[in-house]
Amino acid sequence: MYIHIALFKWKQNVTTAQIKKTLQSIKKLKTKIKGVTSIYCGKNVHKMAKGFTHGAVIIAENKSALTSYRKHVDHIQIAETVIATTKDGLGFDFEDSQI
Repeated sequence: MYIHIALFKWKQNVTTAQIKKTLQSIKKLKTKIKGVTSIYCGKNVHKMAKGFTHGAVIIAENKSALTSYRKHVDHIQIAETVIATTKDGLGFDFEDSQI
């Protein structure tokens, strides 16, 4: 299983409605991309988030599915919106393993 984590710091002029629409669009990717098994999105509730206010977690069944997610046209469109509306972001991918 591969996990993709994305964290967002929105620009000040971005509205709550815009954030909600973006996160809803991310969640809809689960139904469009084979091998993506779960998507979670939400607002930060931890005080040590270093200014990141929202995040998304994408669970893919394997590396190939994660690659398909990254290259999918709908993901690319959402990523363009995120880049235009955030002042900072963080992406982190890893394979779940027994350490």
